[in-house]
Amino acid sequence: MNRFVLYLPYIIILHIFSLVSFYEVYGIDQEDWQKILSTFWQYWINLPMQEVLDNENKCLIFISDDPKVIYLRDDFETGNINHECIIPSDLPIVIPSYTGECDTGSEFGNAATSEEILKCALDADKGVAQIEVRLDNKEIVNMKGVQVGQNINTSNLIEVQTDELFEVNVTKGSQYVSFYEKPGTYLAHAHGFLSFLPNGLPKGNHTLEYSLVVGGSSGGFDINAGYTGYGKIKYDLIVK
Repeated sequence: MNRFVLYLPYIIILHIFSLVSFYEVYGIDQEDWQKILSTFWQYWINLPMQEVLDNENKCLIFISDDPKVIYLRDDFETGNINHECIIPSDLPIVIPSYTGECDTGSEFGNAATSEEILKCALDADKGVAQIEVRLDNKEIVNMKGVQVGQNINTSNLIEVQTDELFEVNVTKGSQYVSFYEKPGTYLAHAHGFLSFLPNGLPKGNHTLEYSLVVGGSSGGFDINAGYTGYGKIKYDLIVK
């Protein structure tokens, strides 16, 4: 998860790619995936920083109504974090494994074009990522060398970008409010690699662990080569 690179200079040439090759995954089409991504960012931007960092918060999830999806938290620059949650069974679970967002409330302002905002969102996910997800100690995602533009589309990991601008309403309590001149409604684009459990989980106790390592944009893990980050999250889930 990376908004902070929006304020760094562009240092790489971004891949320009098409979503033409995207197909339905478990009945979720391209339009729905884009809605899932934009809905996550509307939620995540307005989450208070205190709630993100509060060690007493034992459960951080979000359940959207349309589509009905359970979102877990991002794992970018988090260190090691544990959560304990009670969730409903059989709802799709989405993990924002590595995503970026950019909007007209950032350095561009209202004069920014859709193309400029999208390019900024893609730039937020520059670098080379290693994405891993384990469910009940069974590996379900293990992708190394992940980069923007690969059009990854597997049974548990997909690359998504928004085709159309969407609105984000930044409130006074937003964890990112300091990056804006003032709270308000802005137009945004987003890109991301989303890990997911399309059928949710059956009733019972489950452990879901996921991690992200991002190396520099040159392809290595040299901190001077580009943006870097690490995070590892564990959810102990009681599914009812």
